[in-house]
Amino acid sequence: MHLYSTVLKINNRLVSYLVSREEGDKFLLFKPEPPITNFADIPIFWVTKQNGEWTPVNVKDKPLAMQVVNDIYAHGIE
Repeated sequence: MHLYSTVLKINNRLVSYLVSREEGDKFLLFKPEPPITNFADIPIFWVTKQNGEWTPVNVKDKPLAMQVVNDIYAHGIE
């Protein structure tokens, strides 16, 4: 289910993402909105709740992970 659209700053570029719930309410999926010219620089990633906190699953960049978590809370996703 599509929840919202958002813009994240990745590698000094603004990237539009579609955020949806996957596997019921188990995960949020952040998928870049087309058109994307170079997918190598633009990650697709999952976010899950661990111990009551949103946690990006496959994001190694800490500033991006914080940006994602803040974005989720700013959109009122529980």
